[in-house]
Amino acid sequence: MRAQIARHRPPSCCRRYILAALLEGARTLRSYPGPVLVFSSLELAQWAIKVLRSLEIEFLWTRSGRVASRYILKLIDLPKLSKVRRTLHYCLSHQATRTSGDQAEEREELHFSLGPHKNLTLKLCCRRHWLGALFLRFGALSDPQKGYLLEWALPRLYLAEKVKIALELEGFNPQMAQRRRRWVVSLKRAEEVAQALSVIGAQLARLQFEEVRALKETRNEVRRRVNAESANIARSSLAAARQIAKLRELQESGALDQLSPQLQNVARLRLENPEATLSELCQLCDPPLSRTTLNRRLQQCVIRNS
Repeated sequence: MRAQIARHRPPSCCRRYILAALLEGARTLRSYPGPVLVFSSLELAQWAIKVLRSLEIEFLWTRSGRVASRYILKLIDLPKLSKVRRTLHYCLSHQATRTSGDQAEEREELHFSLGPHKNLTLKLCCRRHWLGALFLRFGALSDPQKGYLLEWALPRLYLAEKVKIALELEGFNPQMAQRRRRWVVSLKRAEEVAQALSVIGAQLARLQFEEVRALKETRNEVRRRVNAESANIARSSLAAARQIAKLRELQESGALDQLSPQLQNVARLRLENPEATLSELCQLCDPPLSRTTLNRRLQQCVIRNS
């Protein structure tokens, strides 16, 4: 899934926001004073390298580990990177604009502050690439066989608040909670998880998610129907067994002959066909009766002599 997001070629306007997301997950080493980016796969490292080269930021990269390889990018152009960081020191705010006319609409936009005197409205594509890049660093998707959950486990509160606002602008209803030393912004509804996968650029993952979801919901629906049918059969069988036991008591005591001819016919049919359903007994009646009428007459046989 992460490889799917990394395969996208972001527009030039979105690359600096991707860099901002990468810097949120940067580390520091004792032997190196600058920021360090660490990736667990070569494809993600190559994706980050393309972003850095497009922004003309110098770096060194190396590989560590034999069994579990780690790809390390050391950003060495510290003066330029410091300038970029100051430029990308962003904050989120709501700006509501209303349209004139009878049907007023409210539109919320996401803003990044670029320096003390400049404001840049974050475009839809930039916002989605920013969310996708943050997902590559801090996101996780649960197994849809077990549950529906898409989350960003972020290291700082202000960043979690920004992600929450960005998701709200996309029309979602995210939840935010603290888990140990992380602030987690999550989506738990299946429809929202599927739409969010498209927003962050994981279209193939959405198709796979929808396939698993459809199979799971179909299986659950079949299971519910089977359980309901089994429960109905069990209730019907228990009721029939009680009726037959009572009718046999009436037959042995001779009270069955004292009933009206209609009730006697119904009682004898029930005793002669103990395993038949009500629908089958209705067809054996002459003339055929409805299920309601047949069940009422059987109840009368039991109640009158109880």
